[in-house]
Amino acid sequence: TELEQGQFYNAIIESAKGRILFSEIKGSILTIIATTDAKLGIINLKLGAAAEALKEYL
Repeated sequence: TELEQGQFYNAIIESAKGRILFSEIKGSILTIIATTDAKLGIINLKLGAAAEALKEYL
């Protein structure tokens, strides 16, 4: 179908009050809730490090 987009990697939802980031890790989804003033670049770096650290537990 036209909705088949392949493997999910990550997503960001932005609202007036903040952001929610989702990242796939070995079939699980890591979710980060951040304020609007949080720096996305730093969050993505930390998210990548957290994902690597969590892989051994999943």
